Amino acid sequence: MIQFGVRHKGDLNMIKRLLVPLLLVCNINIVFADNVHSDITIKLHETSSNLKQHLDHESIVDSIYEQIRPRAKVTNNELSTKIIDEKVRKYIVEKYSPALIGNYEHLYLKLKSAKKDFSNCDDLKPINPNDDVLMTLCVIVKVDDIHVIYMTNGYSRGWKKTLDFIFTQTEKNLSLSSIELQMGDGVQAYVEGI
Repeated sequence: MIQFGVRHKGDLNMIKRLLVPLLLVCNINIVFADNVHSDITIKLHETSSNLKQHLDHESIVDSIYEQIRPRAKVTNNELSTKIIDEKVRKYIVEKYSPALIGNYEHLYLKLKSAKKDFSNCDDLKPINPNDDVLMTLCVIVKVDDIHVIYMTNGYSRGWKKTLDFIFTQTEKNLSLSSIELQMGDGVQAYVEGI
């Protein structure tokens, strides 16, 4: 506990003069942080409402490839490494990437139709609190990018990160640039044809 010893009325006035500017600076920083977050939320809504125009396909495929290729379950030992690499990339382009992007679009539409907003990841609010498996999209703003994290809570077992959609800032908008999968240790990825 901090106690101030006030000997004279002048000391009390001096303390007030010191504390008032400090409190003003704190309030200005809080308002500024809220404005930055609301600006990003507005951009996320604009981007998410028309996601197909705000995709960096090549970067998304690369990000998924880096996660899937080392975990791809290979059952055909006659295939060369080059052929396996090509088949994995093709499968990601045709199956994984569209499915994950579609998943984001579906979740965003659920959020929008429920008239909810993105959650703060420190204070998660489910899209529909009556579902058996609770879900939400929450936002973490980092220096270089914005993470929209798909969180689930199945049968009250606690919130778990399911997918991480990473948006980067372009001139005026945001662009979905990578997707991080949440694959447990030792989990292998299925890729058709290998």
